[in-house]
Amino acid sequence: MNSRVLIRLCLSCCVMVVILGTCLLSSALAQEVSLIPSSQLDKCNDVDTLWIYCDENIKNMEAADFKISYDSVYLIPSSVIKGPDIGSNDFLQSRIYHDSILINLAVLVGHFDGAGKVAGIILTAYKEVASTSLSFGRSVLRDTLNNNIPHTTSNAIIEIDCTPPNIPVLSTPTDNSFTNNNKPTFNWSSTAGPGGSYTLQYSTTSNFSSGVTTVPDLATEIYTPGTGLADSVWYWHVKAKDKAGNESAYQTTRFSFTVDIQAPSMPTGFAVLPGHQKCKLSWTNPTGDPSFAGVEIRRNPWCVSAYPEYDDFCSAVGYPATHTEGNLVYQGSGASFKDSSSTLTMPRNVYYYAIFSYDSAGNYSTATTAQQGRATNYWLGDVSGDGEVYGLEDLGVLSNAYWTSVGDPQYNAEFDIGPTSNMSPKGIPTTDNVINFEDLAIFAINFAKVGPNQKAVPILAGQAITGPLGLSLVMPEGGLQVGREFKVKVVLSNNPGTVKAIHFVLPYDPAQLEFIGADQSAELKGASYPFFFDGRERGQQVDVSLALLGGNTAIGGSGQIASISFRLLQSKDLSLGFSQIDLRDGENNKLSGQQLDVAYESAVQVPKAYVLSQNYPNPYNLQTQIAYQLPQAGMVLLKIYNIRGQLVRTLVNEYKPAGYHTITWDGKNGDGTAVSSGIYFYRLSSQDFSATRKMVMLK
Repeated sequence: MNSRVLIRLCLSCCVMVVILGTCLLSSALAQEVSLIPSSQLDKCNDVDTLWIYCDENIKNMEAADFKISYDSVYLIPSSVIKGPDIGSNDFLQSRIYHDSILINLAVLVGHFDGAGKVAGIILTAYKEVASTSLSFGRSVLRDTLNNNIPHTTSNAIIEIDCTPPNIPVLSTPTDNSFTNNNKPTFNWSSTAGPGGSYTLQYSTTSNFSSGVTTVPDLATEIYTPGTGLADSVWYWHVKAKDKAGNESAYQTTRFSFTVDIQAPSMPTGFAVLPGHQKCKLSWTNPTGDPSFAGVEIRRNPWCVSAYPEYDDFCSAVGYPATHTEGNLVYQGSGASFKDSSSTLTMPRNVYYYAIFSYDSAGNYSTATTAQQGRATNYWLGDVSGDGEVYGLEDLGVLSNAYWTSVGDPQYNAEFDIGPTSNMSPKGIPTTDNVINFEDLAIFAINFAKVGPNQKAVPILAGQAITGPLGLSLVMPEGGLQVGREFKVKVVLSNNPGTVKAIHFVLPYDPAQLEFIGADQSAELKGASYPFFFDGRERGQQVDVSLALLGGNTAIGGSGQIASISFRLLQSKDLSLGFSQIDLRDGENNKLSGQQLDVAYESAVQVPKAYVLSQNYPNPYNLQTQIAYQLPQAGMVLLKIYNIRGQLVRTLVNEYKPAGYHTITWDGKNGDGTAVSSGIYFYRLSSQDFSATRKMVMLK
């Protein structure tokens, strides 16, 4: 700022001391004379003023002499003017040479105290250059006593850009474009560069002479009108301006657009199927809709970490309701897609999909149940994760876990795969916390090769269809004997080659029958195709499950599939019938299996004479069986003696019915102590009958 001192210097000593003190203080401060602005960007023919600036530490300046050097190839100085911060009556003189400018300045009234602009150089940018400088060749300041004022100087850098940017390249909107809000978006390629701008104009006339809308300068290469445009033909053009102010010519184009607020037609036939680490999607795109552009598919997982419990673990998130929900997995105009990813980003789960059509205007269709689908991204039964339902990793674990439920040590939730939501082997597991026939049927269909049920393979001999499909029970020939084992055959009849898996339950009276075991038939054992067979006693019933393993096979023919072994305990009429029959085909559909015959035996045979059989085995080690026959009921006494005739143990001492009987001796005496090796005798007494036999214990 200017400081006007109207009082002349006093020659008294006191005043001189004050002045000298001020000079010393001024010289101690950092003092600078600079050219401002210190850097600037010009285009060719730009006229700017470069100022000589003294900072606030310059005090008591009375006169100044400056020499400013410049490069006349790039800059043309035209004149030097007084700065706004010195007095109008102060003296300024300048000379301009081809490479320098000389400036003399004198403060005629008072002196100058900074800060402020003391002189200005009028410059014209002449030629493009990345950098040219104006620098102090000389800078002399004198104070009121004509002493030099020490100071530093700071130069200025000027960049001159004379090249206009390229003409913008226009892209969208294109002719015949669609919009759902009559607000088309203008796009063009970037040409202005950093710090540049664009001027956009649009009109319904091609000469831009009337009805023209000019948009304020834009910093980006995209613009959407704030108010809607009429459905019409429009013209628009854009020019670019760089940071230096150079401008390109306008680039002009035209377009017409249609206002479209109607959602496009929905895709049809949307199907989602499982696969190994993927879900396979297919659909049919709509036809006859000129605005249709493509489809978007969105995905939700059941919930995070839901496998394998699902509905036991959490509630399903469900299908994406709109085209903005869930994860976008596909966008395009194709008709199929495999949604696969790494197990980290797409772990085992049930995935919900919804498909939406979109048109050129940005309208989207809604998704009804026909546009929704879900699937697992793995094969049900593939616990090992190798992409196949096969081998000990899967079949062996299922065998150990069969007929277990939550809480059992062998229970494995990964095999709780049935029933599925639609009974299909490719459906969604409902996780009922029990591993049983529902899980086996799906496992068998998916085993080895997941595919359609293609053919019936030759398993059973009989082929004739004489009635309804079902199971029958066949008693052994020759009648039954009390105390003896017998086998009931289970026969599959009238099979058209569609049966894949079989489950039946056979109740029995434990007072009349003793369950020995269940086994698959010789035909199933001898088949060249693998079977899963499980037969067990569950309460007072025999439960049998069997399935032909392999996704493209079914049991061919009719015939015996299993046998159930019992021991007859009472000599009364015997009748056996199924309480449950469940037959499944290759897609796990339930077949209408019936009970065709009831096993019935009315003539139970009774021995004609008393018999005490030789024990078996003999010699024996840990235990042996002793069989005997009674032609009539009565008290029975069966005792064991050692070689000295001493009683070792009484095995039977009770009333027994007529029939065939067997008892096991575990080689222990009446006190429960194991006897030593040697010869022993067993004696049977009943009514008027008595018999003795010898046996040998070897250890």
